[in-house]
Amino acid sequence: MTDSGSDREIVPQALGGRKEARLVSVFTVRIVWVDMSYSCHGRLRDVSPGGARIVAEGGEKPRGDIHLLANLPGEAEPRRIDAKLRWQVGETLGVRFEPAITLELLHALAGLDGPPPN
Repeated sequence: MTDSGSDREIVPQALGGRKEARLVSVFTVRIVWVDMSYSCHGRLRDVSPGGARIVAEGGEKPRGDIHLLANLPGEAEPRRIDAKLRWQVGETLGVRFEPAITLELLHALAGLDGPPPN
């Protein structure tokens, strides 16, 4: 399944039992522990309004709540996105956004120009 406006793949619900379709992403973020004790770089692999899969580039294992800092086009300061760690396999993290992100932010993180037309 693909997004009609781009070559970006949308991961359908049937794959992996997902509740929401996920957009493929290659966006770079900064992962920051909420207690500010550690941070590392990460690369989003896919993203939905409710969560994301991220490959972390650091040795520390996150604990519970984290912040993702994303330098979005047109914004002077990095956008902070609150998330909870759901699972980790090696360097790959699954996070849940709390609160869920907007469609505009979802599309920015997926490298798209904006939400699809209605």
